[in-house]
Amino acid sequence: MAEASKVDFEAASLNERYLNFRARIFAFVEKPIFSQVIMFVIVANAITLSLDKFPPHSKPARDAIFGLNLFFYAVFLLEAILLHIAYGFQLYWFKIGTCFDGVILIVSTMELVFRVGAIRSSSTAFRALRVLKLANGWQSFRLLLKSVQRTLSQIGNLLILLLVVIYIFTLLGQSFFATTVTETTSANAVINRNLFKCLPRWHFDEFFWGVLSVFVLISGDAWESVMFDAIKARGYPYSLYFIFVLAVGVFVVLNVFLAILIGNFGDAQEREQDTREKKLFLRRRAPAMWNLDAVGMDPYHQYNPVMRVILRAKDLLIDGRVREPDMPIGGSTVDDGLFLMNGPASGGVALGVVAGTSVATTSTRHQQNNPQEDGSFNIIGSTPVSMREFTTLLILHPLFDALILLCIILSALFITAQNPLEDPNADWYRHLEIGNRIFTVIFTIEITLRIICFGRRRADQRTPFLKNGWNYLDLIVVVVSWLDEILTLIAASGGTAESLSGLRSLRVLRALRPLRLVQRNESLRLVVNTILRVLPQLLHIVVVACIVFVVFALVGISLFKGSFYSCQT
Repeated sequence: MAEASKVDFEAASLNERYLNFRARIFAFVEKPIFSQVIMFVIVANAITLSLDKFPPHSKPARDAIFGLNLFFYAVFLLEAILLHIAYGFQLYWFKIGTCFDGVILIVSTMELVFRVGAIRSSSTAFRALRVLKLANGWQSFRLLLKSVQRTLSQIGNLLILLLVVIYIFTLLGQSFFATTVTETTSANAVINRNLFKCLPRWHFDEFFWGVLSVFVLISGDAWESVMFDAIKARGYPYSLYFIFVLAVGVFVVLNVFLAILIGNFGDAQEREQDTREKKLFLRRRAPAMWNLDAVGMDPYHQYNPVMRVILRAKDLLIDGRVREPDMPIGGSTVDDGLFLMNGPASGGVALGVVAGTSVATTSTRHQQNNPQEDGSFNIIGSTPVSMREFTTLLILHPLFDALILLCIILSALFITAQNPLEDPNADWYRHLEIGNRIFTVIFTIEITLRIICFGRRRADQRTPFLKNGWNYLDLIVVVVSWLDEILTLIAASGGTAESLSGLRSLRVLRALRPLRLVQRNESLRLVVNTILRVLPQLLHIVVVACIVFVVFALVGISLFKGSFYSCQT
């Protein structure tokens, strides 16, 4: 009996030591430095894979690259071992990211053991796909990948529609252009349909090549060459076929896919923002709930009782203000028990802070509505009130906007009419220069009036005139116009046109004058502002596209390097 107890005690002690060891490994792999090192190794591995080429490197260079690949393999093998210890076998192969790493490791091992070309090519592709793990440390990139994954699961019907469109246009192309498109232009030439050299690359003589031709048209790659060959064979009226293919295939089907992708990306951003706000709210206002980890309950889980209460408290906000207890939330009124849980006993966890924010917001709005109380002053000094009122009435008058709009259009036309090949001493050219100077004076007067009208600012803020980014564009256009006039006068008087030619190249910025139309049109301004906000997000799409290019480039090098070389004797 004593021996059995001793064995049980030793087993329990060994199990405890093993659990402590797993806990240390888990804490180690969860550190940011571990992920950063792995990300660095992934990037270095991708760079090493890109060094492969034909003709091959010298033997010392090949040995160095092979040694680097062995080192990267050892690092990834060590990572897999540590993750198996920390997460366990089942969890490691259950998670998509770690499971993918395990598959890459298995393929890399087979490549090292068997040295088979096909395995080497697939291993290269898989190892290149490791770059996708960079999404773990890049939030926006991760959101984009999730959106792409969600979009791929929703495009089943769209894919069927695309196949139907390709099928229909392929049959139409065969009926219009079969046996008519050839490489020869001679009417009396004998054409052998069995010789591939008599046919262009894209034709409609067979269904398979017709499908490829329609796909080329839809993808927008070299579609004009296919159209010109068909027009040469059948005439210009048949160009309507290609117009319909492009209109339906490109502007309808493919744009629907982009719309689904953009919609999913916006939804993913909203969900990520909501989740981040909830987690931040919980960390700040409910530190005691982390004790739920001891019983194995996720503190962020929606079915956590503390989570339900705090998230319901978060729903008490309407545009930064606190809801009243009798205001409806999702069709029902706020439960009084929620206020009890956030009452004096808990120090007003949810509502006290929100109320403080609301009061601060109200105070800020009060200061904004009473600018004299915060030490406001005028940007142009002691401008008389009557002058400011006069300029305000003048600028806000509809005729003033109409006049400025007309001047912008006319100045754009004057700039368009200028030809660098014309004689600068010609009467027509001098009249254009005089007109540009008149418009420069008009735009300067407009900027001055707007500064007088909207140049009032507070001591702790920028001027209202400079708050609008489009006003910066107006200032740049006016300053560049005057700089061009000054340099022109200096060159005319001193004969130093060659030395000032570099500075006078700034006159190309006068082409920005038509952009001033955007500020005076609400719809145009909305479109342009939307495009400017979307531009940072396009960076993530560019990154995904570059990763796809890198993967297929590495696979192509592995499969086809040296295969396209030929000798002409």
